[in-house]
Amino acid sequence: MGRRGIAKGGSKGAGKAGEQPKESQYVKRVDLYKFLGKWMLRSYPDERGRPLMLGAKKSTAQAALEPEALRAILDADCCELLRRPTMGLNLAAASIDCAALLGPVLQEKMDSLLPKVTSATFLDKVQFLNLARNVDRNPEDVPEQCKSLLKKVKHLVRDHGEDLAAAAEAAAGVFLGLMSILEVAAVSKDMRAWAKGVPERRKQSKHLQAWLQDPDDEDKFLAAVAKAVKEDNKNTTRARRFGEFEMQAEDTSSSLTLLSSQDDSPSSSVLRASKKKRGKGKKQTKAKTSKKAKKSKQRKEASSSQDAASQPSSRETEPAPKKRRPSARASGSKVKKARVGISVESESADSEQLQGQLAGKDLCKTWSLSELQAFEEMAAQQVTAADNAVLEAEQRLAVSKALPAELRRMVWERAGLLPSTENEEVLKANAERLVKHTFQMVKEVRLAWVQAAVQLWQPEVMYAMHGFALVIVDEFSQLSQEQFERILHMWGAADNFPALIFAGDKYQLPGIEPTRPWDSPAWKPDTLYFLELTEVWRTTDKSFLEMLDLLRTCMPTSRELQKICRGHKAWVGQDPSVADVKRLLRDHPRAVWVAATKRGVAQINQLALEALHPRAEPVVTLPGAFEDNPDNYKKDGTLVDDQHLVTTDVPIHQGLKLYLTRNVRKADDYVNGMQCKVLSFDMERKILWVRTETGKRLPITPWHDPDHSKLVYYPIRLGFCTTVHKVQGDEFDFIIVYLDTAGMPAVGYTALSRVRNARSYLLGGMLTREHFTPVTLR
Repeated sequence: MGRRGIAKGGSKGAGKAGEQPKESQYVKRVDLYKFLGKWMLRSYPDERGRPLMLGAKKSTAQAALEPEALRAILDADCCELLRRPTMGLNLAAASIDCAALLGPVLQEKMDSLLPKVTSATFLDKVQFLNLARNVDRNPEDVPEQCKSLLKKVKHLVRDHGEDLAAAAEAAAGVFLGLMSILEVAAVSKDMRAWAKGVPERRKQSKHLQAWLQDPDDEDKFLAAVAKAVKEDNKNTTRARRFGEFEMQAEDTSSSLTLLSSQDDSPSSSVLRASKKKRGKGKKQTKAKTSKKAKKSKQRKEASSSQDAASQPSSRETEPAPKKRRPSARASGSKVKKARVGISVESESADSEQLQGQLAGKDLCKTWSLSELQAFEEMAAQQVTAADNAVLEAEQRLAVSKALPAELRRMVWERAGLLPSTENEEVLKANAERLVKHTFQMVKEVRLAWVQAAVQLWQPEVMYAMHGFALVIVDEFSQLSQEQFERILHMWGAADNFPALIFAGDKYQLPGIEPTRPWDSPAWKPDTLYFLELTEVWRTTDKSFLEMLDLLRTCMPTSRELQKICRGHKAWVGQDPSVADVKRLLRDHPRAVWVAATKRGVAQINQLALEALHPRAEPVVTLPGAFEDNPDNYKKDGTLVDDQHLVTTDVPIHQGLKLYLTRNVRKADDYVNGMQCKVLSFDMERKILWVRTETGKRLPITPWHDPDHSKLVYYPIRLGFCTTVHKVQGDEFDFIIVYLDTAGMPAVGYTALSRVRNARSYLLGGMLTREHFTPVTLR
C-alpha cells in the first residue's frame, strides 16, 4: 500500500548512463511504525489539519481517495491486490479485521488522551510552532515557546506513554483497515482495469489466468478466489508469520525485501563477493575430490581384477566380501533403529513399540482437517447406506483405501498385514480388522487435532474448530489476552458456528502471562454473553463457603487467618521433617499433596521418599526432570542459567509413584502430569516400565530436552506432591497444602477450594496474611 514514486525506490546507483533504474517487481517491506512515514500521512498538513497532500483539484480526502483517483496511483509495485489478487484479498481481509479489533482500543485511548492534547495550555505552544496556523508570533518568543512545548511533551509521555503507544498502534491498524477497504473498492469497481494491472500473468494460478483472459466474467474471478481458499485450507504446513521483524518478516509474502540486480551498496557487494569465493572454493574442492575418487576407483578395479584371476572358481572357497564401512548418515540411521529397538520387551513389546512409533508421527500434518472431515462424512454415508445393511468386504476396503497413503500403511501394520500387501483376496479376508483399525486411526487423528488446537501459536490450527458443534475452554483465567483473542479468531475462522463456552473463575490462579482475557477489547457484553453460576454443588458446608468467599476477593485479617489455620496445621514450624511426612502419609494415605512452587514440591517429594524407603536400596537411580532439583533455583524461585542446570536423581523402587513431565505420545497417555507406578526396569535396554493411572503400560526411555540441549534425562519426577497450578479444576477428598512462598496470587484460595468441607484440608508452614493474597490485590 503506497504512493507511486514512493514505493518504487527499489534500486539505486549502478546502471548504464542515461538508463532509468530498474523498478522493483515486489511490494517492499516496511518496518513497523515506519509505514506512516512512507505514504501520504506525513505530508505537510494544512491549516485545517488534513494530513493528506491534496492537489488543487482534490480539495478533500474523499476526493483524493475515491475509487477512480485511488486506482490511478495504485500499481503492482505498491498494491498486493494487483500483484496477486487472491493473496491481496486475503491481506486486505486481515487488515480490515485488524481495524475492527483495534478500533475500540483507539476509541478508548483517545477518550482519555483527547483532553490532554486539546488543552488550551498545550495547544498554545503547538499552534505557535505550526507555521500553517495563522497566529501572531513574536520571533523573540520562539525559544521560550519551544522549550515549554518540549517540557509539556515530555510530561505527557511520562504520564501517558503507554496510552499514547497503544493509541498509535491502534491508529495504524485502523488506518490499514480503512485503506484496505478503499483499495478493494478502487480495484473492484472496474474489473477490466483490475485485470489489466496484474503483472506476470504466467506466474498466476491457472484459475486466475482464466479470469485475466476474460475479465468481464466475474464467475471466473470468484472461482479463482474459491480455489485459493480451498488450497489454503489444505496447506496445514504453512507457517505465515505476520508482524514479525527483520529477517523473519522477510519470509512473509506481503513484506518481501528484494535487492535489485543493480544494487551496489557496500554490504551487498561484500555479500556477493563472499558468495563467489565460497562458490569457487566449493567447485575446486569438488573437482579435487572427484579426481581422487576416480583414481581410487581405478586402483580398486585393477586390484580386484588381479585377485579374481588368482581366486579359485569354487563358491565354497570364495571368501566373504569385505563389508563396506558405513557412512556417517548410514551409521546414524542404524543408531536410530537401535534406539527404537530399545523399547522392545517380551510379551507385547512389539505392539507397544509400534504404537509408540505411530503416536510419535505428526498426524495433523499427515491428514489435514478438511480431508479428515470429508473422510468422516464419506464413511458415515457408507455405514448408513442400504438401510444399515452389513457392509460387504469391498465396501469396507473402500473405507480403508480412502485414507492417506501413510496412514493406510499404519492401519495395515496394526491389522497384522505387511505394508506392501496389495492382494485383494488377502485384504478382503481381513476387511473387518482393517475397518476396526481404520476407525481407531480416525479417532487418533481427531484427538490429535483437538490437542493441536491448544497450541494456539501454530498457524495450521487456525481452522481447528471446523467440524465441532461445541467448544468448551475451561479455566479461562489462565489464558492471556493474546490467547483469548486467538481463540476468538479461530472461532471466527469457523464462521462462529460452534457454541463457544469459556468456563472458570477469574479469581483463581492467573496464567504465566501478565495479561488476562478481560484485558482484551473483545471482552464486552456485545461480544460475549456473561452468565454467573450461583449454586455451589461441591459442598454444603456454609461456614467453609463463607471462608472461600472471603479468600476469593480479600486478604484475611489476622483473626480470620487464625480461624482458617486453627485445627488444620499439618506440622509445627515452616519446613516439614521426615517424621512429619511419614506421620501424614500414615494418617492420610489417600490425601493429595500440593505446594505453591516447584521448589516446595521437590522438598516434599524427597521427604516422602525417605519416609517410605528409609533403608531400602533402589533398583536403580535415574536422571529425572531438572525442575525437581532444588539446586536449579535461585532464592526468588526462578531457574538458574542453562549451563548450571542439572538433572534430579530419582531412586527407583518397585511400586513407586511417579509423574511424567513431558508430552511424548499423547495417544498413549504419555503426557505431562500423568501419574503412574513403577513396574520394572530393564537394565540391559535402560527402559523403565510403568503403568499409568489410566491403565496404560508404557516404556520410558531417556529423553533429549529440545529447550535445554545439554540435558538428557528420563521425563519423570517423584509423584507424591504437585503444584497448585496442576490441580486447578480438580476435586479431592483430602488435601495437604504446603504454601512455601507468600505473595502468590490466589494460590491459597485455589488450593482450599479443591475440597468439599473444612474437615478435608491441612496447612503446612508458618502462614501469614500474604500467603492468601487474592488476585484483586495482584
